[in-house]
Amino acid sequence: MYLEAYELLLEILQDQELNDFIFAETGKHLAIIDAGAQITIPAVKITFEGGETSYADNTAHEVRYTVNFALPFWSADALRKNHEFLDVAMRAFFGYEQRTNPIHVNRVQSVNPSITEQNEESEVWIVTFNVTVLVFS
Repeated sequence: MYLEAYELLLEILQDQELNDFIFAETGKHLAIIDAGAQITIPAVKITFEGGETSYADNTAHEVRYTVNFALPFWSADALRKNHEFLDVAMRAFFGYEQRTNPIHVNRVQSVNPSITEQNEESEVWIVTFNVTVLVFS
């Protein structure tokens, strides 16, 4: 169940429109930080936050993640670029699903985004998505 939710997020992070946007704005490809200290920007880190489980068969389970993007937007319209990125990312989050059998589909149930300027000197922005994935078992 948890692996399925994680793999769905990894698939979403491979979205062409999402990656094209990041490359067009930064000139660099998105790095997925999934182990150790792999510091490069732009980057995304997935953190497992928890999930609900039960013994019931054919039950939907909510699995929660935090997905943090570190984006180097240096221009005067950086906040606007972050909002454009939110629109692209939201389409990606809700554009993917996993069919586990003829009637069950794993998908993103909800996303709560936020934008934070990490540090005025570095001009790195952190765009955070609290994501709930609905997984059927």
